[in-house]
Amino acid sequence: MPCYHIQRGYTIFKEKGLKKLLYIIAKYLAYKLSKLKRNERVYIITKLNSVTNGLKYHCPPNPYQTITINPLDINYIVHNKSELSVCKPHNGGFAQIRQGNWSCDNENIQNIDEHFIKKGLKKRFLRNYNWKKTEYYSYLMGEYSETYGVNKAEKKTMDKLSSIDDLYYSMKENGYDKGVNTGTVYKKEYRDQLDPFVIIDRDGEILLWDGRHRVIIAQMLNIKIPVIVVCRHKGWQAIRENVCEYGFQEGMSKQILNHPDLQRISE
Repeated sequence: MPCYHIQRGYTIFKEKGLKKLLYIIAKYLAYKLSKLKRNERVYIITKLNSVTNGLKYHCPPNPYQTITINPLDINYIVHNKSELSVCKPHNGGFAQIRQGNWSCDNENIQNIDEHFIKKGLKKRFLRNYNWKKTEYYSYLMGEYSETYGVNKAEKKTMDKLSSIDDLYYSMKENGYDKGVNTGTVYKKEYRDQLDPFVIIDRDGEILLWDGRHRVIIAQMLNIKIPVIVVCRHKGWQAIRENVCEYGFQEGMSKQILNHPDLQRISE
């Protein structure tokens, strides 16, 4: 089989040129990756990102190295069905570096205080509301009714909200533990075994990508937590490169000097 592929590749190269051959190879690899389990895809694509970043940058990001943040510094959240240039890790891996408009007035990004999850959790845990009187309950009922039908939606909704009760009181009593505080009872996959995901825009603004319940509860309890950076904007990576090569310079803003993504940059 390998001999066949080599011969086939050579034929395409001779008849249609290098550009066409590379295009076909890329499509073939994408097809092979699509057949892998998500965990396997994340691992392989992240490895490719690491190799590429190592060739392009003086200070490439360490894909799985966490940064510790004060969750109260997170002011914005990326919508579930975002159309930003960032890819979900099972499609784009970790240590992505991309261009794009990630400004906080982008329609794909919302103030975290206005998000239905935070509104619901604040009512539940800070004001002792019944879940059924929160925005989060209404949202889940709508989603689950559409997916499972009205008869099953109530149980699905309350199972989910019960797991969030457990998450909140676990974090309140024991602090943050990524191995326990997954916040979900429905599926165990790569993201459930890792810390919350964030992306960092060109100015260093940290935007919440995934792990919403853990981060929002950490905000409510004022617990510092580790996060994994899925993607950095190319503009922010340029700042990292500068700090890595020349260190912190006089005149840099306080945001740069204290930024959690720059504190372990030489490791």
